[in-house]
Amino acid sequence: MFESHFKFIKPPFQLSPDPSFYFESSGHGRALSYLKYGVYQREGFIVVTGEVGSGKTTLVRTLLNSLVTGEVVAAQVVNTQLDSSELLHTICAAFGLPCTARSRTRAASGY
Repeated sequence: MFESHFKFIKPPFQLSPDPSFYFESSGHGRALSYLKYGVYQREGFIVVTGEVGSGKTTLVRTLLNSLVTGEVVAAQVVNTQLDSSELLHTICAAFGLPCTARSRTRAASGY
């Protein structure tokens, strides 16, 4: 129904956000500029927050698609229910790195 009325070439309301539907409102444009600045200035971790459906995932995927290959290596962690060890493993896996994380107890004791 939407596709024919608005002459869309693909369905716009999918469960997986599609960066080709990114709309640069003033807020999204400003957020994308901050994200690009943070990435290219090597500012470390960048966190994007907002209400459900506000375009966070689409914004981040748009950012990732715009990065210059070879200049920036980036990863996206989408699971927010990770403990510190799981987060480290997820980050290592995203970058293709081996991970031999130790528990907090072992790390504190020096073993």
